[in-house]
Amino acid sequence: MSLVFPVADVVLHPPYGFMRRELLVGTFSGSGTLTRATGALPPFNNVNAYGLRTTFFTIPAELSRTFGTPDVFQQRMVQLTARYTDALGNDDDLEIHDVHFEHVWLWGEPGPTLIHYDILPFVVVVFEWMIVKFP
Repeated sequence: MSLVFPVADVVLHPPYGFMRRELLVGTFSGSGTLTRATGALPPFNNVNAYGLRTTFFTIPAELSRTFGTPDVFQQRMVQLTARYTDALGNDDDLEIHDVHFEHVWLWGEPGPTLIHYDILPFVVVVFEWMIVKFP
């Protein structure tokens, strides 16, 4: 059982230590959208998560990278966009994030309607929601 506090999403962004990962089933390539159904009613029927973790599953050998912690790729591997809906039903992309290395993206504005992704050809990624879930 998990407790969901949608009003708290608007007021407070939890510390990273309170978060856990929730795997999105499968691997992803190409373009598409991610949503996280909560069963809540509007205006809380949004992506009920605080961020998204991106991990590379397949990377073509010919892509240029700088080795380190983490390895950084010269080309943008993934572009992520957080789309939000205002009170009148208008959609806007308020956050755009270019991914050059594996990491966690925590969005600044709570409650995006959806996350759009564009992945470099021949690259395959795994996504995980960053959520707060109490046992």
